[in-house]
Amino acid sequence: MTFGGRAALRDFAAKAIGGPETRGRMHLNFPLFFERRGAHVVLTSYLSSAQWRPPAPQQAFGSIRHIEDHFVKTPDGWRMKERVIALWTTETVAEIADQRTQRDP
Repeated sequence: MTFGGRAALRDFAAKAIGGPETRGRMHLNFPLFFERRGAHVVLTSYLSSAQWRPPAPQQAFGSIRHIEDHFVKTPDGWRMKERVIALWTTETVAEIADQRTQRDP
C-alpha cells in the first residue's frame, strides 16, 4: 500500500488512529533506519501492532509491517511525501528481506 500526497496521508492517519475499531491498539516501531536517497530521506522501520479487544481472552497480536516513509525538505522544513506499507506474509517476507539486504550489504 502506498499513500502519497497531503490528502492521502491525512486520510491514512485519520483512519489509523481514529474510530472505535482502533481503541486499545498499540504500534511498536523498530529499528529505525535513516537513509538519503537523492533529495529524499527515507525512514525504514518494522512495525508490529497489538490490540486489546475485550472481552478477554482474545488475540492481542495484530500484524507485522515493513514501512518506508519518504521525506523531502521544503521551505517549512522536512515533510513526509509518501508512506509505503508492506504487510509481512508468507509470500512477502522473502522479498522484503532481499530489498533490505541489497541496500545494506
